[in-house]
Amino acid sequence: MTRSGPLFRSQTVEFRPDSAVGEEIANLRASHSDVGRIFDAVPSVLGLTSLEAANETGAFGVTVRAELTEAMVPHDAPAGSQPITSYLTSLSLVGWQAGDTHVAAGLARMIAEPVEGGGNRTIDRTVLLETTDYRRIVERTVQDGTVVVVDGWWDALRDCLVNRCAGECTNAALECPPASWPVYLACLAGRCGGCLAGCVGCATCDCGWLCRVAFGCCHQ
Repeated sequence: MTRSGPLFRSQTVEFRPDSAVGEEIANLRASHSDVGRIFDAVPSVLGLTSLEAANETGAFGVTVRAELTEAMVPHDAPAGSQPITSYLTSLSLVGWQAGDTHVAAGLARMIAEPVEGGGNRTIDRTVLLETTDYRRIVERTVQDGTVVVVDGWWDALRDCLVNRCAGECTNAALECPPASWPVYLACLAGRCGGCLAGCVGCATCDCGWLCRVAFGCCHQ
């Protein structure tokens, strides 16, 4: 792949209402086994026996569509890979609170379009975030069918915001109100704007050929 000029022709950001995020999560829990596992872990993280005893604090959903200036096949793509024309990156999370503990659970997903033509063109990252103060955050994900603690998606997103973004976004992670995960993430989105969109892509990318050339590699 060779090119000159900007990689992306356009990038659009859509924030989805709670109802749309809730419907998507319900479908994912029924169809995606790892999403089901990450939500099954929420009660124990909150110190509860069931989610009915928790206070649901809302949802947060954002979708970023990045249209490439030219269709491309990354130079290290497997032989026969179809050209990529755009990327669709989404984050869908639902928040709960019990006592001082706030959690958010859901899925970060990246799709290289078009999806036809064979090969895996989707990257999924299950996310379970736990905090009491939004400064010290424990992240869990599903690996090989087991929920484990990781330095993962959130750390990559936070480091990207600090290192790549400027202005109002730089201190947003420390200054946004710690009312709930949806409120906190909405504040980050408002403060960081388009830079947040790029960092969601970078954090979701698995450093493989499918996305590294477009979004960089936050998971060093």
